[in-house]
Amino acid sequence: MSYDNKIQDFINSNDENSIKEFYDKLYEKLISLSSKEEKLLLWEVIIIFIYYFSNNLKSYEINFGVISISENTELLKILPVIFATIIYFLTSITLQKLETTKIIDLISKERFAKKTQSEDTKIFIIKMINPFNLSNSLANLITMNENTNLIEVIFNFLLFIPLILIGLSPYYILIQMLIELHNNYYNNLTGKLCFWLSTWLSIMIVFYYISGIAHSIKQSKS
Repeated sequence: MSYDNKIQDFINSNDENSIKEFYDKLYEKLISLSSKEEKLLLWEVIIIFIYYFSNNLKSYEINFGVISISENTELLKILPVIFATIIYFLTSITLQKLETTKIIDLISKERFAKKTQSEDTKIFIIKMINPFNLSNSLANLITMNENTNLIEVIFNFLLFIPLILIGLSPYYILIQMLIELHNNYYNNLTGKLCFWLSTWLSIMIVFYYISGIAHSIKQSKS
């Protein structure tokens, strides 16, 4: 059964109070997930900055709260593990947020735009209802509909390419970290442990994405 059918079944099977309570909980969850997503994105930027400037940080101490690192070599060993962990949690949160947003959009259409014929009006209403977050605001820049003209299509295309490259850059940097870790620090136990732990987390990230895409395709075909 697709999301649309499940939500329609839920709406038909419950009264307005139950629907409102469920909607409010989903809304709170979406705000929480968006906040966590943005914090992890910030940590991604910090780790990338530390990685590329690590050669200049030999005389400094890096403090991650419970972990304090002052040795540059040890820092380069553990950074891939930290970075892969951040990406793993970010992937999990992003997929949850997409699913939650989808359900909120479907309920919003039923509750606030059921009798509206214009799809543009429905999209506008949902945008106004949904909480602000960075990823949604970027996605809104490149949305298209039947009224989109050629100039807007070209502009959206020019925006879309840099956004894709920025989105893929953490995975490229993670691969770069793993290669450097294997080539330079695989000769001791700490290096081996960090390499294989980072590799395992990377495989989990790929699995998460594939399973998330497969689930979305299955839902759309149901």
